[in-house]
Amino acid sequence: MIIELLSQKGPLLASEIVDELKKNGIKRNTARQQLNREYRKNHVYRTTVTFGKGQYVYFLPNEKKNKIQQKVLQAIKERKRLNRLFKALKTRKVIPEWHAAKISGVYEKVPIDRRAEPFEKLLDDLERLELGKTVNFEHASKYYRFVILTEELNRLGPRLHLSLKEYAEKLLNEEATISEVTSLLESSELGKGFVVRPASVSVPVDALGDCRPYLRVGKPVSSKIMVEVNTLWKLNDLDLEGLLDRVHAVRKELGVYSVIVYIIADLLEGSLDRANTIGWKSIRPDRLKRIRQIENLRQQGVLLLRETSAQNYRNIVREIRSIEDLKKLGNYRSEWFESVIRDFFDGLGYYTRRRKKYYFDNNRLSERRTKKNAFEIDVFGEKSNDVKEIVFCECKNWLETVGAKEVNKFVKKLNKLYEYYTEKERDSNLKMKAFFIASEINETIANGSRIELKVFDADHFQEYAKKTLAEHTATTKT
Repeated sequence: MIIELLSQKGPLLASEIVDELKKNGIKRNTARQQLNREYRKNHVYRTTVTFGKGQYVYFLPNEKKNKIQQKVLQAIKERKRLNRLFKALKTRKVIPEWHAAKISGVYEKVPIDRRAEPFEKLLDDLERLELGKTVNFEHASKYYRFVILTEELNRLGPRLHLSLKEYAEKLLNEEATISEVTSLLESSELGKGFVVRPASVSVPVDALGDCRPYLRVGKPVSSKIMVEVNTLWKLNDLDLEGLLDRVHAVRKELGVYSVIVYIIADLLEGSLDRANTIGWKSIRPDRLKRIRQIENLRQQGVLLLRETSAQNYRNIVREIRSIEDLKKLGNYRSEWFESVIRDFFDGLGYYTRRRKKYYFDNNRLSERRTKKNAFEIDVFGEKSNDVKEIVFCECKNWLETVGAKEVNKFVKKLNKLYEYYTEKERDSNLKMKAFFIASEINETIANGSRIELKVFDADHFQEYAKKTLAEHTATTKT
């Protein structure tokens, strides 16, 4: 029956064969035993590479090679890391091995000490499937390894040496950029003790350093700074997926609270938006060569590089002292505005989170992740004494004046949150407050919130924050 099935439907994964036999009343274990017997008798063949647990591609001895190859390409999707690497290779044709390792990343859901598939195995499987090949190359007394798409390797032929030489020269410049960035971070006191390609973690990292310690809810937290440099191509989601996996692994391996990531690369527009959402700092390589000023927000570890001519190349480090300065932070002004607000509530003893998400679950608000997003709160805080207190903050550090329309949007969120938390915390003594804080705001504001709402512009919030923190400090001392 197995031979008949393969002759009708061509190469199939083991699971597909088992499912077909199951339709004919054959149990799963019995089907697998029959498949293994046919394989041992050489009645059917299979690939030497698996696609998931026990997922070989089976085929008949006389099967056409191109049909087997087509099935293999479909099956690769079962192996997420291999699929990610192959998709990148299809686009870029030639990838330095170090970058290939970064793209493939790690499994997110498998504990680090149980990752049984090293990157070297991915390369071996890629070669055995005849999809890619690893090539050694020497340039300027340094040894490099490149992963090359098999089709591209055949196409380049005698031009291969010249092509790899161009890549090797770019990699030399990349190494110099890594050193330059780590020096800038250390001189601006954003980090220290940077190690290039550290052996302290099992995943590839261009450079890793210690972040200056800072406080959250009055307690010191540990952080690392990770530098990611790629000047070979514009980064896309494949690169960011691999980076996200590696950041996750670094946090788990080193047991740190957070990892601050600086990406020195050109990102595609969609990837740039995603990187900003995650909170990573992206710096274009050409901009790095024209630095006039490094602005250091010491509370948060912000590095902003401003453009100028090469003749005026110089480094100036200064501390940002007010919310007014935050308006000059370009792409990151909203992120750091939220962080300043969060620091204020930390000082009042709240446990805070930034950009807390809520979801819809059967048309009801939920904190449990579902497929349907509801909205997010820029800064969320809670603390419990005799009364449980919750605060919700909307932060708008815009260049233009904010009007009633944005406040009304926030009020709609608050009314949904009022219903949700009133139901969730109905047995506890609960107090909820909300803040809408904008760089500039119209005086006439509509308000129909069921939660107590305070509306501030940046200047009035500064006054409110100083007064409130002083009163909190005095109360705590007494």
